[in-house]
Amino acid sequence: DAKFYVITVSPSEKELRCMGRTPQERAEALQWYIRQDVMRNYAEGFGKGLRSDDVEYYAKIHFNRDGDSDSDMHAHIIVSRKDRSNTKKLSPKTNHTGKKNCGNVKGGFDRTDFFRKCESSFDRRMGFDREPEESFDYLNAVKNGSPAEIARQVERAERIRKEKWDNLKAELQSRQEPEKSKIQQVEKTPDIVIFGCKIC
Repeated sequence: DAKFYVITVSPSEKELRCMGRTPQERAEALQWYIRQDVMRNYAEGFGKGLRSDDVEYYAKIHFNRDGDSDSDMHAHIIVSRKDRSNTKKLSPKTNHTGKKNCGNVKGGFDRTDFFRKCESSFDRRMGFDREPEESFDYLNAVKNGSPAEIARQVERAERIRKEKWDNLKAELQSRQEPEKSKIQQVEKTPDIVIFGCKIC
């Protein structure tokens, strides 16, 4: 059995831009994201009632390999094979998902669900507006899916894009309504004449 596993968290340049303006801000945001989201999702993924505090891990943030910028900032997380109490085995490689008991292995770990949850947590925490074509589900379908799964993801991407466009149009229209009413109000206001001077 492996003594530990390595999880790599590697935000894209676009994702990094929404994490802060400076390398320091981005590193702090990544550190917080790992502690609050990645490790929580990891612990919960085993279905053993674990919290992130129950998992023994060490994380190290690396910057661009040539040292020029933080455009290649990423983190390596070394996770112990056992929980902190040293009584529960934790293997993210177990594929017995959805099953309570499979011989010596109880429960399992759904890696796909883990990736989805981490992506969703990142988008929520960082306020990242992810394009549908950048989502894990879309990219996973293109890489590993059947033609039907790819078609479903393409349709989903088109639907999300249309919803975003419709929402944007509705927002612009709602902003224009008060302006129209102000203009109409001014047009309806009668002229006032004081001492022969006309004030509009």
